[in-house]
Amino acid sequence: MGRDLGDVDTFAARASVLWKPSDSFQALLVGDYTKDDVNGSPTVFGGINTSAAFVRFASAIAGCPGFALTTPPTPVPENNDRRCANNQYSALGPYKVASNAPSRSKLEMYGVGLTLEYDVAEWLTVKSITAYRKTKPFSIRDADNTPLLILETVNQDDIKQFTQELQFIGEGLDGRLKFQFGAYYFRETDYQFYPVFLPSQISPTTGEELRVGGLNNNADIKNESFAAFTQESFAITDKLNLTVGLRYTRDKKEATPFETAASSGYGYVNVGYNVAYPAPLNASNVCLGPPRTGAAAAACAGSRVYLFDPVLNAKTNSKFTPAATLQYQWTPEFMTYASYSQGFKSGGFNTRIVQPVISANAPTGREFLPEFDPEQVTSYEIGAKLLIGRTLRLSGAVFQSKYDDIQIVVREGVAPVVRNAGKATINGFELEGSVSPSTPLVINFGVGYTDFGYDSFTAALNARQANLAPGALGRVDLDDMQAYTPKWSLNGGISYRVPVGRGSITPRADIAYRSKTYFDAPNTEQIAQNGYALINATIRYEAPDNRFSLAAGVTNLTDKAYRGSGNSSLTASSGYAEVPYGPPRMFTIEGTYNF
Repeated sequence: MGRDLGDVDTFAARASVLWKPSDSFQALLVGDYTKDDVNGSPTVFGGINTSAAFVRFASAIAGCPGFALTTPPTPVPENNDRRCANNQYSALGPYKVASNAPSRSKLEMYGVGLTLEYDVAEWLTVKSITAYRKTKPFSIRDADNTPLLILETVNQDDIKQFTQELQFIGEGLDGRLKFQFGAYYFRETDYQFYPVFLPSQISPTTGEELRVGGLNNNADIKNESFAAFTQESFAITDKLNLTVGLRYTRDKKEATPFETAASSGYGYVNVGYNVAYPAPLNASNVCLGPPRTGAAAAACAGSRVYLFDPVLNAKTNSKFTPAATLQYQWTPEFMTYASYSQGFKSGGFNTRIVQPVISANAPTGREFLPEFDPEQVTSYEIGAKLLIGRTLRLSGAVFQSKYDDIQIVVREGVAPVVRNAGKATINGFELEGSVSPSTPLVINFGVGYTDFGYDSFTAALNARQANLAPGALGRVDLDDMQAYTPKWSLNGGISYRVPVGRGSITPRADIAYRSKTYFDAPNTEQIAQNGYALINATIRYEAPDNRFSLAAGVTNLTDKAYRGSGNSSLTASSGYAEVPYGPPRMFTIEGTYNF
């Protein structure tokens, strides 16, 4: 459509007021507002499965030359005809897309927070943090990134969040004991309006449907979380310090689906929604939406309005999670520590489901939404920090994390579904530091290594993969890497400060490297990113007394085309893959003024 996707048009404002009527009490009120209205995210074609059902339907509707819907199915031919949904769009490269959707992204968000802090006594401070936020995002996306309608989505939310935290912070035993305890409450509501538009057409003469249509993945969402926590740090000796903590978390999640056929809108017509009836009903299809005419009428007889029963799905999870750190200060410049902690991520529901599952209470759909269980992790870490004069600073750690019921995202039917994969282990290390051979020169560096591996899978995940061969597209194997987690990450930077009068000029260069990265649990190669390095450079002027500063820079100096994320539905009926690339070389100018 000749539009620049990934453009930036953002207005943001923030204001704060501090009231301090006495030395023992202060109140801080902060408000912010953000508005964003752009042409959509810079997502481009990543690949297509020419044998996928929706890809074939869309090509038949468009009149792809030499192609017809046959039994057994035949794939869409690989040619350069735009009426054929195939891999010809890979030739467009990383920064062009042949999309037919009116892609758009809008966001309006505002929030307010009030922090009250009162020194009850020399040894005790009470802090209250109250916040409210409202977020209204809207986006239209062409998932297949072709000129044909294969899968396009609209996402609209109305999110309201309220949080309240109360902290008691203090010390005792002549400063040897430092403590903190308190409570936290979180409440969130959201009405999700998520239409999905799929290939759709009705023959004007016979009433025969080349239709999958579209549906509204609508749902009312409510999340509540309560936590009580405490942390104490005790100086056993002048050099040995022990910190222990305990947190109790109780999360409640509720979802009520209102999944119906999509109505016309946003330029989409002839929607409705048809899917094959699964056994044991043995009917031809489920047809949701307006009644059909002609041959289609019989197929739609007796259809229901909702694909899922619009009933409340509720899930409550709770967990105690302890933490402990033992720290020893060998010298003022050298410290070591060992830590233990547990983490917890609550379970939830999959609301974006388009394939009905038969149950006695919902014969054309399903009574309750598919759900997933909490994820738990136990982590161990040993580390050290070293300072040698003002020349060298080093910080390093080795760690291990053991996951139970780790949550991953896989494709089932058309929809992304969260499942509990089973047990997994992460081992790794981090080392970062800086060296300053002379006062104006600073060199910093860092290296990280992460080795992720599944230990075992749940019976449910094994059942999902029973018909997939090892290494097959869409299958998760024990040796797969975690999404968005490269094995190696390295960074380095160098700066040199040059005095100019009473001010200074500082040129700086940075380089960052990430090894091969996968963006989904099945490690789909079509959307993966091989190892790459990015180089940024800036030059900054700072006025005397830091009154103001000016800086000019360039990011992605070598103009490297790299994938920042990815999404694959190649094994599903929609058969697409999409990838957004990171920004190309960009030049920046910025300034600050302090008053």
